[in-house]
Order: sequence, then structure tokens, then C-alpha cells
Amino acid sequence: MTQGGTATELLADVVSDASLPLDPRSRAIIDIGVIDALGCITAGSRSEVAERAGLAVADCSPPVGRKVVGTGRYAAPSSAGFLNATAGHALEFDDWEIAGNSHPSIVLVPAILATSRGHLCGASLTAAYARGFEVIARVGEAINFEHYRRGWHATGTLGAMGSAAAAAAVMGLDRTTTAHAISLACSRSGGITAQFGSDAKALQAGFAAEAGVSAAMLAAQGLTGRLDVLESPNGYGVVTAGVPPDRFETPLTKLAAPWAIGEHGLGIKAHPTCGYTHRVIDAAIELRSQLGGAGIAFDDIEVIEIALPEMHASILPYQHPASADEARFSLPFVAALALVDGQITLSDFSSARWDDPVVSMLIERCRVEPFTPRRPELNYDPDEPDSVTVTTSAGRRLNASVAFPLGSPQRPLAKADVVVKAAALTGADSWVLRLLERWTELDDVRLLIDALDLSDGCGELSRQVA
Repeated sequence: MTQGGTATELLADVVSDASLPLDPRSRAIIDIGVIDALGCITAGSRSEVAERAGLAVADCSPPVGRKVVGTGRYAAPSSAGFLNATAGHALEFDDWEIAGNSHPSIVLVPAILATSRGHLCGASLTAAYARGFEVIARVGEAINFEHYRRGWHATGTLGAMGSAAAAAAVMGLDRTTTAHAISLACSRSGGITAQFGSDAKALQAGFAAEAGVSAAMLAAQGLTGRLDVLESPNGYGVVTAGVPPDRFETPLTKLAAPWAIGEHGLGIKAHPTCGYTHRVIDAAIELRSQLGGAGIAFDDIEVIEIALPEMHASILPYQHPASADEARFSLPFVAALALVDGQITLSDFSSARWDDPVVSMLIERCRVEPFTPRRPELNYDPDEPDSVTVTTSAGRRLNASVAFPLGSPQRPLAKADVVVKAAALTGADSWVLRLLERWTELDDVRLLIDALDLSDGCGELSRQVA
């Protein structure tokens, strides 16, 4: 691609160079991302999809090797990566990023834990995370949003490459071997948005972490892939996104200058649903206050109009959900529930709130109205927010619009808020929470992982998980 090498080699330059320093902003964002990920993994380990996946792995893998967080069990490295990532994505509560349009922490953290041998200090985890995120974001800048619009689940595709990079960093692989690990991960990457609303959504995150761990280990044994796999005429960019090879050039000039994690940040979820429902949820919560102030009862609502970009609406197809998985991808359900309760919690999915008479009534009065954005290259355009409009039987109209969801880089949650979220997810004692809050200072993060196993079973929230 350039005199410096192919795309995978340029990415590998950064991943394999342990001397590259991280700036304070990048460290602070990673700190929060890991706290959130460990909370989601621990709580998700009690979900049905995680438990069933664990049974399947136990049938084909010896129960030795790396820790499966929150369970007290062990599995082979690639299987541990698979199970931890699946658990972390099961509740649809884990973080997200815009450049790659993926859920990064939930594939990177499991891959790092799975490939580390012996002690894993906070500094090593931070460094490996930054490098895995760099691959996800820079490749994402090159191929999105064309990649995502074609139906690819970026957590499963870009997440596999990022996981391979993070694993290679932990393993200390050299430049060439790391480049081959990223290349091999391209061949194992997969996942499609058509699976959203089913167990496969969480499993695709698991497959990504598993693929990344396997790719790094295969490369470490000398197995190779094409080093021009990303930008070649029949390579990853063309095949999965239809983008020309030169689309990789600009992202690759920015490698670690600045670090992508500092440039783009993370979105920490405030609601346990698909991220593309969050602007609608926040708008509906705001609208609920307006309804109360105007003395409008729910029975008086005739129509609820939900406007959002067509790409976002395309992965949220469920009108009246029939399961918890579908409910997390149902705009009418989340809008109706937010209007009724002013919040959405994990317990809403175990109690099938979509069948609540008032919520069900409002669901049927919802009308989703996708629009074609003027600037489709923007995931969230501040000039074209999501909006929720209520029209009453008397003809009165009330509206609320939200440009950026709560928890996004533009409206970030403080570290203290993320710790509170993790505390609710894990049910951990105060001393475990202190470890979690200060994980970056630990000489061995495995101390924290073991402590999470001793918590009270993931607290009140996880007992309510569907």
C-alpha cells in the first residue's frame, strides 16, 4: 500500500510496538470501558444464552485453561474468549463506538484475558486494549458505513480483527506475526445484522473473540495469511463494503497519532437495549414529563410517531415483540415503556412488559417513520435528531428530539456512574468494587476476576435477566 507496507503491516507496526505511550484521555476512556465490560460479562454469565453456550463448550472442550468470568469455571483460551464475549453481549448493555460501529470492549477484554499467561497487570491490559481498538476503529473508518449497511454485524467482523490484535499484543508477537494474525482473523470474521433479535446476536460477539484468539495463536505457530488482504482488489474492503483500496490510506496515516480510543471515545449504555433505540428512549422519557405537565393520560394518546434514520430503523424490525431478544430491538416497545415508566431496566425483559395492557396499547399506536439522512456518513447527525411525537385524540401534538443519546461521547457518563452500573450488574461487595474501580493499578487483574466469582451472583439486576 505504501513504502511502509500493507495495511495489515502498518496496523501491526502499532500493535507490536510496546513502547508507544498512551495519553491520559485514552487511558481514562479505557479505564471506564473495562469496568463496564466486566460488569456486563459478570451479569450476562447468568443469562440463558451464556449458560447454554457454556454447556455446548463443555461437551467439546476440556474444562481447563482460562477463567470464564462469573462462573467459577475454566475453558480452553479460545473457548473462554467465546464464552466471556457472548455473556458480555447477551444483555445488550455493553459499550459501543462509532468509527467501526461495533461493541469493542466486549470482544477485546475477553480476548486479552484469554491469551494472557500468568500475571496480567492493569498496564498490560490497557496497552493491549488500545491496540485492539486501534485496529477496529481504523479499519472501520475505511469501510463504514457501507460495510454496516450491507448487513454486516461489525462487532463480529471488525471485532475479530481487533481481538486478534489485542491478543497479539498480550502475547508479544512481532510485527510480521501480528500482521498475519490480523490477516487470519479476516478469514474468521463474520456476523450479520439479520440475526439481531435472536441468540445469534450475542454469539456473534463470542465468535469474534474466539476468532481473534485463535488467529493470534495460529500466527504464533507460523501460519500465515495474505498481508494485503484488506486492500487488495478482491480483498476485505471490496468484498464486504465495496470500497476502493485507497479508502484505507487516510485512516492508516493516523495510527496512534492520535490513538483512536482518545479520538473517538466510547459510548456507555444507559439502557439495556440496542444502541439505536437510545435516542428514542431519551426522547420518550423527556416526552413523558411533558405529558404529565399537560395532564394527558395514556388513553388520550392516538398516535406515537417515531422518526429516525433509515439505517438505524432497518435493524429494529419488531413492532410488538414476542421475546426479550426481540424487545431489545423494538422501537415501539422501548418508546411505549419509556413513556409509561420513564426508564427501561433488565427486569422489564424477564417480566415481559410488552404484554402489559398499557404498554401493549401504546405499542399498537406507534408508527415508525424512517428518513433518509442528508449526511449518511454520520452515525448521529446533530442536525437530524431522532424524535418522538405524540398526537392526542383532541388533536394536540407534543414532541421531543434527541441528537445524542445519554452515555455517548457527546453526553458521557462519569466514571462514578459506570461504577454504580457495574455494582448493580455484579452485586459485588464493597471491597470487590474497590478492586474494580482501581483495576488499572492492579499487579494482576486476575485477582479482580476471581473476586467477581465470589460476588453474590450478579446482584438484583442479574436475577431479573430474561
